[in-house]
Amino acid sequence: MADVKVLVSWLGSKDITYLSTPGLAGRELGAINSILQDTQYGPFNELFLLSSRNSVEWEGFEESLRQALHRLEDICRRSGICLRKCEAPEDFRSATPGEIFNFVLQALDACYGGKKNIAFFYNITSGTALMSAMQLYMGTTSRYQGTCLYTFDPRWVTKEAPNVGKVGLPGMLASLEAPDPADEGLYIEPNRKVYDQVRLKVANTDASILILGETGVGKTALAEYVHEQDRKRCDKEMVALNCATFIGQPDVLLSELFGHERGAFTGAVSKREGAFRQAHGSTLFLDEVGEIPLPLQGLLLRALEKKIVKPLGSEEEIKVDVRIIAATNVDLKQAMREGKFRTDLYYRLAQYSPHLKSLREYTDEERRTLLHRLLAKINAKSYSLEPRQLTRGAERLLLHSPWPGNIREMWFRLESICLLSGKLVTEADVLEQMGGAPAEPAVAPLPAGEHGLPHNLDAWLEEQAYSLMNEALRVCPTQKEAAMRLGLAPSTFNSRLQKFRDRQS
Repeated sequence: MADVKVLVSWLGSKDITYLSTPGLAGRELGAINSILQDTQYGPFNELFLLSSRNSVEWEGFEESLRQALHRLEDICRRSGICLRKCEAPEDFRSATPGEIFNFVLQALDACYGGKKNIAFFYNITSGTALMSAMQLYMGTTSRYQGTCLYTFDPRWVTKEAPNVGKVGLPGMLASLEAPDPADEGLYIEPNRKVYDQVRLKVANTDASILILGETGVGKTALAEYVHEQDRKRCDKEMVALNCATFIGQPDVLLSELFGHERGAFTGAVSKREGAFRQAHGSTLFLDEVGEIPLPLQGLLLRALEKKIVKPLGSEEEIKVDVRIIAATNVDLKQAMREGKFRTDLYYRLAQYSPHLKSLREYTDEERRTLLHRLLAKINAKSYSLEPRQLTRGAERLLLHSPWPGNIREMWFRLESICLLSGKLVTEADVLEQMGGAPAEPAVAPLPAGEHGLPHNLDAWLEEQAYSLMNEALRVCPTQKEAAMRLGLAPSTFNSRLQKFRDRQS
């Protein structure tokens, strides 16, 4: 039990009015005196009274203030309560929220720093959002954590419901919507349904998740959001492993997943735990899971189903508690049809399988919002003294670029443009960094026929598709990037291209 009980309160205009008005002295005396007289949370040993003489609400209250303080001192003296007063600086009216928090903390440090067995109670709200936030901060996360109190309107007070209560923080905070992830919502709005499903239904289960979507759409950000919302696992760091890093190195990938003993293979000079054991009690994010070789997929499935891993070179089976989130831009259904991905592993991973939109699927307004959010982040990071601004022409070029790399490409490209531009980013700046105007697919003229229309629309459309695919192959360094440039899964691009070539031969 605490040796000292301290009420930390803020002297506001309502308290001044009640304390300085003789006609009210025998009845309701405002929040401060109501709490001091309360028997449920009191008796209090000390009243730590914060105030700001420069506050707008005190203008014209000078005489009332003097009377209120005199009466409050009298109440404390008769009740055996030590009154400590701390007034904010004269420029307090223009202070930032951070300066206000620091003022309160420093004031408490001066009186109570290093002291133990003190119970703090807070009533420092004045009806403003800022003061309410400060009360919650002081009561829940500061080094002087305590109980937040509030007072009822006299009209609501009954014998069963006294005029002082405790803020129900756990229930209140649980009902609040979760904040956007650390990227400040770059990926959320176009994928709002997915993020809401995660927050409300999926995060606090043990369901495995398979996130689908093209490169750069925000799959890693969604995985981090799931982990942050998982109350059971969020205290531990999420472990991430990019399976594509180990293409052609199955033994190394196996070791990265399950660990190995010393000497298990050439180069294994020391023991290694592996990602599953590192993520015990937490979340394991397997990015590019579609790149795992078929022989290893069975071992991964066993680890998921049995929750057991066996390190390379060891006979020991180790129990693990891991939540799996996987992601891929590969068309796994096509890979299953081709025998390249196990069906049972797919369904084990895809208990919940959201698909994140590519930039091509964003509305014009969503693309514009994203562009300016990225620019704001870049300005805050590198150009706070001379923030970059887009001309209309520059914005138009950026909005109409195809962005096959999606948000990641837009972000990195915009950083490069801002780096070499002046304060005003022009069309010329954009064109210089992007190698000319965004490519617009050239449409072949309609073949001669009646009224200039094709005789066979399907054949004509196929011919145009084949022409565009060849053009994409010409301008893109890899076939995979050519597929993404046209908004096709690589497997779909390959099969269509082969069909066209078979017909040509």
